[in-house]
Amino acid sequence: MIDSPSTVIISLLSCFLIISTLTCFSVSRLEQKFEADELIDLYNPNALKDLRAKYNLKADKYSLELSQVARGANHKRFFGKVKLEAFCAIKERIGDVDDGGKYVCNPRAVRKDNCTLISLGLNNAISYDQQIQNVTGGHCRILGADKDPQNITIQEAYERINGQLFVGMIPNEISISSMLKKAERREVELLKIDIEGGEHEGLEPFIREYRVCQIFIEVHGTPSEHLKMLQTMAKYNFRIFNVEPNPYCSNCCEYSLIQDSCMDQYGVYPLVPIVPKFFLRGADHKRFFGKMKLEAFCAIKERIGDVDDGGKYVCNPRAVKKDNCTLISLGLNNAISYDQHIQNVTGGHCRILGADKDPQNITIQEAYERINGQLFVGMIPNEISISSMLKKAERREVELLKIDIEGGEHEGLEPFIREYRVCQIFIEVHGTPSEHLRMLQTMAKYNFRIFNVEPNPYCSNCCEYSLIQDSCMDQYGVYPLVPIVPKVEF
Repeated sequence: MIDSPSTVIISLLSCFLIISTLTCFSVSRLEQKFEADELIDLYNPNALKDLRAKYNLKADKYSLELSQVARGANHKRFFGKVKLEAFCAIKERIGDVDDGGKYVCNPRAVRKDNCTLISLGLNNAISYDQQIQNVTGGHCRILGADKDPQNITIQEAYERINGQLFVGMIPNEISISSMLKKAERREVELLKIDIEGGEHEGLEPFIREYRVCQIFIEVHGTPSEHLKMLQTMAKYNFRIFNVEPNPYCSNCCEYSLIQDSCMDQYGVYPLVPIVPKFFLRGADHKRFFGKMKLEAFCAIKERIGDVDDGGKYVCNPRAVKKDNCTLISLGLNNAISYDQHIQNVTGGHCRILGADKDPQNITIQEAYERINGQLFVGMIPNEISISSMLKKAERREVELLKIDIEGGEHEGLEPFIREYRVCQIFIEVHGTPSEHLRMLQTMAKYNFRIFNVEPNPYCSNCCEYSLIQDSCMDQYGVYPLVPIVPKVEF
């Protein structure tokens, strides 16, 4: 039977409507998947710099919001607060269009010599594995693993794509490290993880030991478990470049991340880290102090004052400004070895302002006058403030600020560094680990970085920290490392 022209036209219109409906549905799904992305004007040469500037302004707000929603149970709200920390211009979906595919950054930039890919969680479905080998040229060795043996068809197909299969539950029965060792490989270009919760225990031991460029991971669990997993990867300098909630699993989300050292290779532009690297638990001071890392390198650290308790590590003190400079020393207790020593080392041309809750004895008063000093009496911050000292001395900024005021630092410091420029801070912090972290976060908020950490052997809940402000690093010859302390509370 031959269809009439009208029948053909109606059939074509019906097909067109069906295709249009499916296309609209697909676009809608894609818009949901890419809601963490930013629109980039490709014709604007400063677009990425502008984007990074925008993120810089809002980084603290983004981190705080992420930490706050992680305390709740609303997954959708949490996923919406996860922001991109790196921009990849060439993101390619590898594997199934729906559940199971992963967004890879510029996969054709994978190294050509002795490269390794890893795919964890197969379940007799290897479309990702086959496509990634096809896209990257097939020259990499791909290591696949699943808790169950794969069927014979998959085993044969895996062999054809230069693959090696492993069987066992990660991390209880096999580890990712053991797979790499057995395959006689040393590093990994692309690591895909979809192991239904095993990621929480299985990943960190591996990325602590081996170099990995990109991770594509489906995370399961509560928002706080998602944040903890992201923090684990952030600790090893991985940044998020794609976020995709799983539409079939309400507590699951796909994250794609790249390691800082691989960004040039894959043509990735770094934005601002949003996921805080610090995860605080417990009341073990010794463990907390041991986890504190340096954020700046000072080649010339000099101990000023007593060799034992009371001395402070100062960075390159001879680089102090020579004109109209000011030093502050809070907490004297009739012992001014630090004050005398710092004036001697810096040449004695700075004005030094000293303060204590009690009046100093006559000997100390006379000695302080001889070192171009000015004394103040009162408990900080209840009776006097650091700002009032500076105003009374008619000074505008501070080169070196020493603080040893037995707990008063928690309330007394922030109002001052919010208002005045300070180059270096040497501070003894008292309290619980969370109080230490809060104090360090306060200083991080004003761009101070730690260059020395010294637990006090005579006070189990006390630690001496030496920090320098970003704007003073060139003056004192300091090299910036990676910020570790998050600038917001969580």
